[in-house]
Amino acid sequence: MDDNSLAQALVEARDESRIQVDALVRVEQAILALGISALRHLGSSDRAIAKIFAVSRNRIPELARLDGLPAEPWARDLVRARWREAQLAASPWTENPEIGRCGELLELNGIAARGEHHDRMLDTSAAEFVHQHTGEKILLYVSHRVERIADGEAGRSCTLYGRYVVEHVEPSGPRTLCELGDFALPPDAGHFESCRERPTDRGSAQAAFTTVGRAIRRKYRILPADIGVVELVATEVCQQLAAAE
Repeated sequence: MDDNSLAQALVEARDESRIQVDALVRVEQAILALGISALRHLGSSDRAIAKIFAVSRNRIPELARLDGLPAEPWARDLVRARWREAQLAASPWTENPEIGRCGELLELNGIAARGEHHDRMLDTSAAEFVHQHTGEKILLYVSHRVERIADGEAGRSCTLYGRYVVEHVEPSGPRTLCELGDFALPPDAGHFESCRERPTDRGSAQAAFTTVGRAIRRKYRILPADIGVVELVATEVCQQLAAAE
C-alpha cells in the first residue's frame, strides 16, 4: 500500500468514526428528550427532572426538544433498547403493545361487547396493562357506546355516547370494576359525548381515553410500550414551547 492509499484509508476511517460519534450524540439527545417527556407524562416537575439528570432546571426545555429518532437503524435500535430498559425499571407494570383497539382487548380477554352499535365500539382506543410478576391486568376500554338523537331533533345526532371503564383482572380470571377515584379522577372522567351539530359538556372518546390512561400510567408509573407514542408527545411539547416563544 503506497502513502496515498494509506492516507485515503485513514481519512475514510476518520470520517466513518465521526459519523458514528455524531449518531451516538443524537442517541444521547433522543434518550434524554424522551426521558424528560416520559417523566413529565408521569407527573414529575422540571425541577425534579433536572435533579435526576444533574442539569440546570433552566436547560430542561432545551434538552426536551426532539427532532426525531436517529436515522441510522443501529442507532434507532439502541434508543429503543434503552427505552425498553427504562420501561422495565420504572414499574413492574407494562403496557401490552399488541392492544390498541377495543375489539382487540375484548377478544383477548374473552369479554362480550355491550351496548347498541357495538361494532362501532370495537374501533375505539383501548389499553391493557400487565404486571410482569403476578400476571394481573388492568384493562381500559369502552363498556357502552350508542348512537342517539339529542332532544329528538333530526340532524342533531350525538354519534358517540358512552364511557370508559377500568377493570382489574386477577391471574385466575375474575374481573373487578375500579373506581376512577382510585386514580384521582372524578367519577365521570371516562364519559364522552360528541355531537355533530352542537357542542357538549363532555369531550370526545379519544379525550376520555387519554385522560383515564394518563391517570393509570401516573399511578403505576407505566411508560408507553410504543416509543413512537413518547416521541409524539415529546414533539408536541416542543412545538408548544416553540409557539410560546
